[in-house]
Amino acid sequence: MKNMTKISFLVLLLSVALSGCAEKTKGKSVVNNYITNPSTGGSTGGSNGGDTDGDGDVDADDGRVTFYTNLPVLTIQGPGTNGMYWSSASNLPAYISPNQFRTDAKFSVRIRASKIVGGTALANSSKPAKACSQFTSNNYSKMQAKIMLRRSGDSLGEVVTVTSDVDSVGAAASFSVPGGTTQPYILEVVEVLTDHRCKQSGGSLYCPYADIPYNSGGPTDCVGLKVEFATDSSYSTN
Repeated sequence: MKNMTKISFLVLLLSVALSGCAEKTKGKSVVNNYITNPSTGGSTGGSNGGDTDGDGDVDADDGRVTFYTNLPVLTIQGPGTNGMYWSSASNLPAYISPNQFRTDAKFSVRIRASKIVGGTALANSSKPAKACSQFTSNNYSKMQAKIMLRRSGDSLGEVVTVTSDVDSVGAAASFSVPGGTTQPYILEVVEVLTDHRCKQSGGSLYCPYADIPYNSGGPTDCVGLKVEFATDSSYSTN
Protein backbone atom coordinates (compact mmCIF):
# COMPACT_ATOMS: atom_id res chain seq x y z
CA MET A 1 0.00 0.00 0.00
CA LYS A 2 2.87 2.31 0.83
CA ASN A 3 4.43 1.58 -2.55
CA MET A 4 1.17 2.43 -4.31
CA THR A 5 0.99 5.68 -2.35
CA LYS A 6 4.54 6.61 -3.37
CA ILE A 7 3.81 5.83 -7.01
CA SER A 8 0.62 7.89 -6.93
CA PHE A 9 2.53 10.77 -5.34
CA LEU A 10 5.27 10.63 -8.00
CA VAL A 11 2.65 10.56 -10.78
CA LEU A 12 0.97 13.58 -9.22
CA LEU A 13 4.29 15.50 -9.05
CA LEU A 14 5.07 14.64 -12.66
CA SER A 15 1.64 15.83 -13.77
CA VAL A 16 2.09 19.14 -11.94
CA ALA A 17 5.54 19.65 -13.47
CA LEU A 18 4.30 18.98 -17.00
CA SER A 19 1.32 21.24 -16.42
CA GLY A 20 3.63 24.06 -15.32
CA CYS A 21 5.82 23.66 -18.42
CA ALA A 22 2.77 23.68 -20.67
CA GLU A 23 1.53 26.90 -19.12
CA LYS A 24 4.92 28.61 -19.55
CA THR A 25 5.14 27.54 -23.19
CA LYS A 26 1.60 28.65 -23.84
CA GLY A 27 2.24 32.07 -22.33
CA LYS A 28 5.56 32.68 -24.09
CA SER A 29 5.42 35.36 -26.79
CA VAL A 30 7.16 34.52 -30.07
CA VAL A 31 8.26 37.54 -32.07
CA ASN A 32 8.80 37.41 -35.82
CA ASN A 33 11.43 40.03 -36.64
CA TYR A 34 11.26 39.65 -40.43
CA ILE A 35 9.69 42.82 -41.76
CA THR A 36 9.87 44.97 -44.87
CA ASN A 37 10.29 48.72 -44.77
CA PRO A 38 8.06 50.05 -47.59
CA SER A 39 9.46 53.57 -47.39
CA THR A 40 13.01 52.51 -48.22
CA GLY A 41 12.59 49.33 -50.19
CA GLY A 42 14.92 47.74 -47.68
CA SER A 43 14.44 44.63 -45.61
CA THR A 44 15.40 43.57 -42.14
CA GLY A 45 16.52 40.15 -41.06
CA GLY A 46 15.17 38.24 -38.12
CA SER A 47 16.94 37.59 -34.84
CA ASN A 48 18.68 34.57 -36.33
CA GLY A 49 19.43 36.19 -39.69
CA GLY A 50 17.86 35.09 -42.96
CA ASP A 51 17.20 35.63 -46.64
CA THR A 52 14.28 38.06 -46.45
CA ASP A 53 14.27 39.29 -50.03
CA GLY A 54 14.78 36.00 -51.85
CA ASP A 55 18.21 36.81 -53.27
CA GLY A 56 19.99 33.92 -51.59
CA ASP A 57 21.99 35.78 -48.95
CA VAL A 58 21.58 36.58 -45.28
CA ASP A 59 20.42 40.17 -45.07
CA ALA A 60 20.99 40.90 -41.40
CA ASP A 61 22.11 39.32 -38.18
CA ASP A 62 20.17 40.99 -35.41
CA GLY A 63 16.70 42.00 -36.62
CA ARG A 64 17.51 45.73 -36.60
CA VAL A 65 19.62 46.24 -39.72
CA THR A 66 17.93 47.66 -42.80
CA PHE A 67 19.33 47.21 -46.29
CA TYR A 68 18.47 50.23 -48.37
CA THR A 69 17.93 49.13 -51.95
CA ASN A 70 16.55 52.36 -53.41
CA LEU A 71 19.78 53.74 -54.93
CA PRO A 72 19.60 53.69 -58.75
CA VAL A 73 21.71 51.43 -60.94
CA LEU A 74 24.94 53.29 -61.76
CA THR A 75 26.23 53.07 -65.33
CA ILE A 76 30.00 52.72 -65.02
CA GLN A 77 32.71 53.06 -67.68
CA GLY A 78 36.49 52.48 -67.59
CA PRO A 79 39.29 52.84 -66.84
CA GLY A 80 38.68 51.34 -63.45
CA THR A 81 41.41 51.91 -60.87
CA ASN A 82 41.62 54.45 -58.05
CA GLY A 83 39.09 56.92 -59.40
CA MET A 84 35.89 58.55 -58.16
CA TYR A 85 32.80 57.08 -59.82
CA TRP A 86 29.92 58.02 -57.54
CA SER A 87 29.39 59.86 -54.26
CA SER A 88 26.34 60.22 -52.03
CA ALA A 89 27.52 63.78 -51.38
CA SER A 90 27.10 64.91 -55.00
CA ASN A 91 25.21 62.25 -56.95
CA LEU A 92 22.35 61.43 -54.61
CA PRO A 93 18.91 61.44 -56.30
CA ALA A 94 16.54 64.08 -54.95
CA TYR A 95 14.05 61.47 -53.71
CA ILE A 96 16.59 59.95 -51.30
CA SER A 97 17.26 61.61 -47.96
CA PRO A 98 20.89 61.89 -46.81
CA ASN A 99 19.60 60.83 -43.38
CA GLN A 100 19.61 57.25 -44.67
CA PHE A 101 23.38 57.47 -44.28
CA ARG A 102 23.22 58.27 -40.55
CA THR A 103 24.38 55.66 -38.06
CA ASP A 104 26.07 55.37 -34.69
CA ALA A 105 26.98 51.70 -34.74
CA LYS A 106 26.80 49.78 -38.00
CA PHE A 107 27.27 50.38 -41.73
CA SER A 108 27.50 47.57 -44.28
CA VAL A 109 27.51 47.58 -48.07
CA ARG A 110 27.04 45.13 -50.93
CA ILE A 111 26.71 45.41 -54.72
CA ARG A 112 24.67 43.93 -57.54
CA ALA A 113 26.32 43.84 -60.99
CA SER A 114 24.32 43.99 -64.22
CA LYS A 115 24.78 44.42 -67.95
CA ILE A 116 24.15 47.75 -69.66
CA VAL A 117 23.21 48.14 -73.32
CA GLY A 118 23.18 51.72 -74.57
CA GLY A 119 22.79 54.87 -72.50
CA THR A 120 25.49 57.14 -71.10
CA ALA A 121 28.03 56.26 -68.43
CA LEU A 122 28.85 58.38 -65.40
CA ALA A 123 31.96 60.52 -65.68
CA ASN A 124 34.78 59.46 -63.38
CA SER A 125 37.86 61.22 -62.06
CA SER A 126 39.86 60.47 -65.21
CA LYS A 127 37.32 60.29 -68.05
CA PRO A 128 34.27 62.39 -69.03
CA ALA A 129 30.86 60.78 -69.50
CA LYS A 130 30.68 58.66 -72.63
CA ALA A 131 28.06 56.77 -74.65
CA CYS A 132 27.85 53.04 -73.93
CA SER A 133 28.44 50.44 -76.64
CA GLN A 134 25.51 48.22 -77.52
CA PHE A 135 27.80 45.36 -78.49
CA THR A 136 30.21 44.78 -75.60
CA SER A 137 27.92 44.63 -72.58
CA ASN A 138 27.94 40.81 -72.46
CA ASN A 139 31.70 40.45 -72.16
CA TYR A 140 31.93 40.10 -68.39
CA SER A 141 30.49 37.84 -65.70
CA LYS A 142 31.72 39.24 -62.37
CA MET A 143 32.63 42.56 -60.79
CA GLN A 144 34.81 43.85 -57.97
CA ALA A 145 34.27 47.30 -56.47
CA LYS A 146 35.93 49.33 -53.74
CA ILE A 147 33.55 51.39 -51.63
CA MET A 148 34.65 54.13 -49.23
CA LEU A 149 32.79 55.46 -46.17
CA ARG A 150 33.93 58.79 -44.77
CA ARG A 151 32.77 61.55 -42.49
CA SER A 152 31.60 64.85 -43.94
CA GLY A 153 34.65 67.11 -44.03
CA ASP A 154 37.13 64.23 -44.32
CA SER A 155 38.77 63.62 -47.68
CA LEU A 156 39.52 59.97 -46.94
CA GLY A 157 37.79 57.16 -45.10
CA GLU A 158 37.72 53.39 -44.75
CA VAL A 159 37.60 51.35 -47.96
CA VAL A 160 36.08 47.86 -48.30
CA THR A 161 36.17 45.53 -51.30
CA VAL A 162 32.98 43.79 -52.44
CA THR A 163 32.25 41.48 -55.37
CA SER A 164 29.23 40.31 -57.32
CA ASP A 165 28.39 38.01 -60.20
CA VAL A 166 26.27 39.55 -62.94
CA ASP A 167 22.60 39.82 -61.95
CA SER A 168 23.34 38.59 -58.44
CA VAL A 169 23.80 40.37 -55.13
CA GLY A 170 27.22 39.86 -53.54
CA ALA A 171 28.18 39.28 -49.93
CA ALA A 172 28.09 42.32 -47.65
CA ALA A 173 31.18 43.93 -46.10
CA SER A 174 31.07 46.01 -42.92
CA PHE A 175 32.83 49.27 -42.11
CA SER A 176 34.28 50.27 -38.75
CA VAL A 177 31.98 53.24 -38.23
CA PRO A 178 34.10 56.33 -37.46
CA GLY A 179 32.67 58.27 -34.53
CA GLY A 180 32.56 61.95 -33.69
CA THR A 181 29.98 63.22 -36.16
CA THR A 182 26.32 64.20 -36.17
CA GLN A 183 26.23 64.47 -39.98
CA PRO A 184 25.24 61.73 -42.44
CA TYR A 185 28.20 59.68 -43.61
CA ILE A 186 29.32 59.89 -47.23
CA LEU A 187 29.46 56.71 -49.30
CA GLU A 188 31.58 56.65 -52.46
CA VAL A 189 32.45 54.18 -55.23
CA VAL A 190 36.20 54.58 -55.80
CA GLU A 191 37.08 51.62 -58.04
CA VAL A 192 35.27 49.22 -60.36
CA LEU A 193 36.90 46.20 -62.03
CA THR A 194 35.52 43.25 -64.02
CA ASP A 195 36.76 39.98 -65.51
CA HIS A 196 36.36 41.22 -69.12
CA ARG A 197 40.10 41.37 -69.83
CA CYS A 198 40.58 38.13 -67.91
CA LYS A 199 38.38 36.37 -70.43
CA GLN A 200 40.22 37.97 -73.35
CA SER A 201 43.66 36.93 -72.11
CA GLY A 202 42.70 33.39 -71.26
CA GLY A 203 43.28 34.05 -67.61
CA SER A 204 47.05 34.39 -67.86
CA LEU A 205 47.43 38.15 -67.49
CA TYR A 206 44.50 40.00 -65.94
CA CYS A 207 42.69 37.47 -63.76
CA PRO A 208 40.67 37.63 -61.68
CA TYR A 209 39.76 41.34 -62.18
CA ALA A 210 41.06 44.22 -64.30
CA ASP A 211 40.07 47.71 -65.41
CA ILE A 212 37.06 48.06 -67.70
CA PRO A 213 38.14 48.49 -71.35
CA TYR A 214 37.81 52.09 -72.50
CA ASN A 215 37.27 53.05 -76.14
CA SER A 216 38.74 56.48 -76.82
CA GLY A 217 36.94 56.65 -80.17
CA GLY A 218 33.27 55.69 -80.33
CA PRO A 219 31.01 54.21 -77.63
CA THR A 220 32.79 52.40 -74.82
CA ASP A 221 32.25 49.42 -72.52
CA CYS A 222 29.78 50.01 -69.69
CA VAL A 223 28.62 47.96 -66.73
CA GLY A 224 25.77 48.37 -64.27
CA LEU A 225 26.44 48.69 -60.55
CA LYS A 226 23.76 48.90 -57.86
CA VAL A 227 24.96 49.79 -54.36
CA GLU A 228 22.92 48.53 -51.42
CA PHE A 229 23.83 49.63 -47.91
CA ALA A 230 22.71 48.88 -44.38
CA THR A 231 22.74 50.82 -41.11
CA ASP A 232 21.51 49.99 -37.64
CA SER A 233 18.86 52.73 -38.02
CA SER A 234 19.44 53.93 -34.48
CA TYR A 235 21.38 57.16 -34.92
CA SER A 236 20.94 59.50 -31.95
CA THR A 237 22.26 62.98 -31.23
CA ASN A 238 22.03 62.39 -27.47
